[in-house]
This record gives sequence, C-alpha cells and structure tokens, in this order.
Amino acid sequence: MISDNLRALVRSWLAQADEALDAAQIFLTGSYTFSNVREGQPVTTQTRFSFTYRLRDGRWLIVDHHSSAVPAPRQ
Repeated sequence: MISDNLRALVRSWLAQADEALDAAQIFLTGSYTFSNVREGQPVTTQTRFSFTYRLRDGRWLIVDHHSSAVPAPRQ
C-alpha cells in the first residue's frame, strides 16, 4: 500500500516532469521506511521502490511498480 505522503510526492514529480519534459515514459526510484506492528511491537523495514509511468491520453498512468525490502548487508 502506498502512503499518502509517497503518493503526494509522486504526483509532484509527475507534475514537474510533465512541464519539463516532452517524454511519454518516466521511471521513478527511491526508498522509504515502512512501519508496521507485529505481535504488538513496532517494526520498521527499509524498502526500495520503482515506478514506470506512461503518458496515455494526457494522463500519467502506472504501468509497472515494484517495492521490496532492502536486503541485509552480507556478513
């Protein structure tokens, strides 16, 4: 599930891209901290994401999305 803050940030990026670029496809990548509660305890997970947007009929549409936990460093 995408947080409202992330959704607002993506909308902002798309608005800027729409004004600045004459492109029909945009790739966005980044990271965020996912917060949850497990067994009554708060848990945070560092995650990364990517979105692919395409401009179709004047609207930016998500055509691909990936989100996953950042792997732990190798020991």
